Amino acid sequence: MSVKHLFSSFGLVAFTAFVPVAHAASSGTVYFDLAGLTSAFQRGTDGFSGWQYQSSGTALSGSVSDVKTLNSPDMLATAGSATTLTHAGRLSVETGSGGASQGYQQLTTSVQLAPGQHFSYAVAFTMVMHKEVPLERVDLGAGFIIDSQFDGYSVDKTVSTLDWKGPLGTVSESSVFEIELYNPYDTTVTYNVSGWLGAADSSPASAVPEPATYAMLLLGLGMLGAAARRRQA
Repeated sequence: MSVKHLFSSFGLVAFTAFVPVAHAASSGTVYFDLAGLTSAFQRGTDGFSGWQYQSSGTALSGSVSDVKTLNSPDMLATAGSATTLTHAGRLSVETGSGGASQGYQQLTTSVQLAPGQHFSYAVAFTMVMHKEVPLERVDLGAGFIIDSQFDGYSVDKTVSTLDWKGPLGTVSESSVFEIELYNPYDTTVTYNVSGWLGAADSSPASAVPEPATYAMLLLGLGMLGAAARRRQA
């Protein structure tokens, strides 16, 4: 089973483990500089296919739910005070009283490098978590995978958070993903690039998800991180 399929399996378990909650006041946003990366691919590679998207989200409020999956960068799932919103390279979840929300976005493209061509770019990303009630949970993740039948690629890190007993208020983290591609061959090489964003929140009043179940999302993200850090040169 591929890493991507593993992530899909783990993500499905984690994202569907929610039940309506008694109260919550939390939000999470994760995004990276997709416009900058797109421009860099257009300028610095021999061929750029453009982005393909898959966005999914669930919003729960009492007995009302809204579940959506779209092959589009723009998606909104809303139920009562709970919302999940995606744009190109950006994912936000928000939960008010009696709700829960979670979402996932994957975007993929292919780029080509001419013989001896080198591509390197630092993709800025930011994760912002906010909570008002102790023991609320806001989990966020972001990363990239590069795949090819040829050698010559690397991504330096994949990032995720597990906020279970963190402080109240707003916490943010900003950093970069270092993406590097190099074609050491005498023929044009295609590299497949996948970016992903994941976010979920839950109230401490909810018995589900349990910590171990909820951590399955992060396990999936960790597997992506292990694959993304693989270096072949």
